[in-house]
Amino acid sequence: MDHKNQKRITLKNIKYMASLSRETHCYTADIYFDGVKCGTTGNDGHGGCDDYQPLACGERVNGKRRPVRQKCWDAMMNFVASFDSTTSTLGGLAAISLQPDLEWVCSDLINEWLALKELKKFTSKRVIYTIKGKPGIYQTKTIDAVTRERWAAEIGRRETTDQVLNAMPIPDALALFQERTA
Repeated sequence: MDHKNQKRITLKNIKYMASLSRETHCYTADIYFDGVKCGTTGNDGHGGCDDYQPLACGERVNGKRRPVRQKCWDAMMNFVASFDSTTSTLGGLAAISLQPDLEWVCSDLINEWLALKELKKFTSKRVIYTIKGKPGIYQTKTIDAVTRERWAAEIGRRETTDQVLNAMPIPDALALFQERTA
């Protein structure tokens, strides 16, 4: 997602259930806006819309009772409403204008969280890299940490290697991983 300051909205305490995800992601999460918890979201994974719940009056946050976070919730919704609409063509059909909403934002955040989880799983056991002029992501077999470090350096020196994701900063590696596995 390329919306200005989109990172003002974050999801924490994500619980994802892949086995229950049939048409949509099955998950629950806390929604934070500018670092303040203002509600929860989730989806049962059967293709319906996400559920949203602003933080209730008197709900405990970090062991303390908090007043209604309605101002925080309203500020977040106004922030989302300020996103520019996106024009899309689906399967060669006429262009349509789509207005991003909170569900769009949360879906992107869940997808990013899942991609990061997958990237960490791969880079913890293999060397992940790209090859110049070829699409996709390449990987070694599962190897131990010492061998992985040595192989990452060797693969990085090859003329055909474009990038070694293990050696990149996580945000850059994640962006490349998402781009090449989309």
